[in-house]
Amino acid sequence: MTQTVYEIDGANFSDFAGFIAEFNRGFISHVGGDWKGNLDAFNDYLSWADGRCTIRWANSAKSQSDLGHEAMADWLVNNLTSFHSSNLAGVQQRVDTAHSGMAQTLFDWLTEIIRENSDYVDLELK
Repeated sequence: MTQTVYEIDGANFSDFAGFIAEFNRGFISHVGGDWKGNLDAFNDYLSWADGRCTIRWANSAKSQSDLGHEAMADWLVNNLTSFHSSNLAGVQQRVDTAHSGMAQTLFDWLTEIIRENSDYVDLELK
């Protein structure tokens, strides 16, 4: 049985907001929904396809650069209000680490979430 392939293209975006729009266009609109950027919801949407599928990420090297350490720091700063106050020191440390070019990038985090859903979806980086 052939898997459905959904394609997103890194040439169509250069930041997280653009990734949200591109992922909505390339995947979520086909499985039903409208993702607003919450990563818990992103994780959930990956299991919504009708059967096992593949997400093909074209121009992923560009996305890897665009969604790098600075994008991770920006994402953390933009979401500070969603973290419990007891976690703020740890989040600030993650921001500082991201700014220093160390630790996980936003691209790494997104691809990790997709790969953790391997019961439902395969990821092809092109």
